[in-house]
Amino acid sequence: MVVPKSFMLVDGEEVLWHGHRSYRSIFGSIMLGLILLGIIVIPAGLSDESLSVVLSTFLILGLILGLLFFLIVAPFVKLNSEYTITNKRIVSRYGIFSRKLAETTLDRITDISLRQGLLGMLLNYGTVKVNTAGSTKYEIVFEGVADPKQVIALIRKVSEEYKNNKQNATN
Repeated sequence: MVVPKSFMLVDGEEVLWHGHRSYRSIFGSIMLGLILLGIIVIPAGLSDESLSVVLSTFLILGLILGLLFFLIVAPFVKLNSEYTITNKRIVSRYGIFSRKLAETTLDRITDISLRQGLLGMLLNYGTVKVNTAGSTKYEIVFEGVADPKQVIALIRKVSEEYKNNKQNATN
């Protein structure tokens, strides 16, 4: 697999999975907002003719702003969230105006959880959270990744392999 830009590998390390926040997770929020806007605006616009023109204008403006958000902001959100799983560690880098980096070696992983709402289940995206030894909260977060169950399965698999290899090396 191709090594992500500005990602430094240690000796013997190889990238097994690299991803970003899914467009589906961003698209879902936009669609939910537009649906709620439509539920509020359209019935209200049916009651009075002058009000209808104003509310229709707001609806069209909302659709245009939603489209612009999806075309301009969504790519920044996607490209500024990088998640990497290697044969030795997992890394989460994200942020538009400031970068946040969290990483841990695979032997420190104690718990993996998935947060997936109704829209996430329908569009197959979710947030994968990884807890590590000595921590009281989830330190590594893969926000809005596509096919999160596959990501969790891979983390579990490589974590177990890493722990077994490390244990065999000490014996």
